Amino acid sequence: MDRNLGAVDAFPTISSFTANANIVADPLNTSTANITPEELKQINNSEGMQYQWGRKDPLPPFKSPGGKFMTVNGQNIINGIGASYIVLQSTAIDTSGNITYSTAPVSNVYLSNYATYASAATNKYDRIRDNLKYAVNNPLTFMYPSTNISVNDWLLNEGNAMQDRWGHGTSKSVFDPCPDNWRVPDEFHVNGSKGNSPWYFGKYKPTSADSIYYGSLGQPQNTSIAIAGYSGVTVTDADANRYGFQFNSSDYNIGNIPLLSSRGNIKGGSITTDLDPSSGYGTQATAFWTGALNGGINNLLEIGMAKSFTITHNYQMTVSAQNNPFKAMNVRCVKVDPMINTIIDKQNKRVEEQITLTTAQSDEKLFPIPFRDELHINSSEEFNYLLYDMAGSLVSSGKFTDQKINLSKMINGVYILKLISNSNNRIITKKIIKQ
Repeated sequence: MDRNLGAVDAFPTISSFTANANIVADPLNTSTANITPEELKQINNSEGMQYQWGRKDPLPPFKSPGGKFMTVNGQNIINGIGASYIVLQSTAIDTSGNITYSTAPVSNVYLSNYATYASAATNKYDRIRDNLKYAVNNPLTFMYPSTNISVNDWLLNEGNAMQDRWGHGTSKSVFDPCPDNWRVPDEFHVNGSKGNSPWYFGKYKPTSADSIYYGSLGQPQNTSIAIAGYSGVTVTDADANRYGFQFNSSDYNIGNIPLLSSRGNIKGGSITTDLDPSSGYGTQATAFWTGALNGGINNLLEIGMAKSFTITHNYQMTVSAQNNPFKAMNVRCVKVDPMINTIIDKQNKRVEEQITLTTAQSDEKLFPIPFRDELHINSSEEFNYLLYDMAGSLVSSGKFTDQKINLSKMINGVYILKLISNSNNRIITKKIIKQ
């Protein structure tokens, strides 16, 4: 998709591409800059809508490209720090279907702290169901955690809940906001690997003057790199206010991206729910989601953070960054490829057949299946283990202690577990399910 989901226009190409150089334009003064009125209109229409990770309903953005507060009837749609929307109510519809709106905007604070909507159910899955229902019934409401923890999510006041909200590793989810035959892009990544983000760049150049690519496979996708390393340019005005970025080189052509503001940040140890115009938080960064939660094993505290494409206020770009799922950010959909889904289904079927065959030849039993936190084995042998996700990535390793392992930090789903006997190096392969 060449634009943010919900955007009327794509961010335009202001001038011919010039590698590693800012494009100076002045969207507020078309008579003195290299920008046309039509391009100005396209810039203002390129913001799109914002989404909390895993929610289908969009949230209106508060700022247009360039950091200007959006207005309705001359009023900012955000009222200071209160994060309220200005809504025009309809008063009449004529025979042609034209709607007349009231001239006096109605202000409403669409904020909900987790403590006010949290389900009282004792079962975790019932709480998820109840909180999802609240989100569907309150589409304009920004839902946010009541306390700042390691991973901040709107769905539960804990991280790593319902990791397939947007269909991660599976078919498209009912909560996916993209139109038919499109979906939120997915990725699979273990910290330190190169990566397969849709925006991954395998030919990173350390400097603009260096003709040698950085390594044969490029940088790991979770590495922060200046946009110049991606042959990106920045659209700015004469006062150095930035409006967007262009990536149109032959090496890395992902199109144009407006500079927008993500909503919801951690500032001074506290959660902010709005866009604070007095700081850099939410005012000089742009990002859009993938459908993946972090599956890395190097930092367990980050498991459950949602993966995203991010450009920060200091021109640093990460194609697989981590953000708290309660944030509201943009989405760029990708076209669904039916052939890829067919290949994945066939591959999973072959893996399951092989696992069934191997398991039938093994006396060792793992329990409970499915499990939640600890997985046990009914054997007196000592085993080391390797744990793989269904994409074939190694996500954990270690040894059974007292005939058990703790996998509470892993994302729910289906895994392949390889058991390696310490006594005779016998290898046993099992399929396990975490829920």
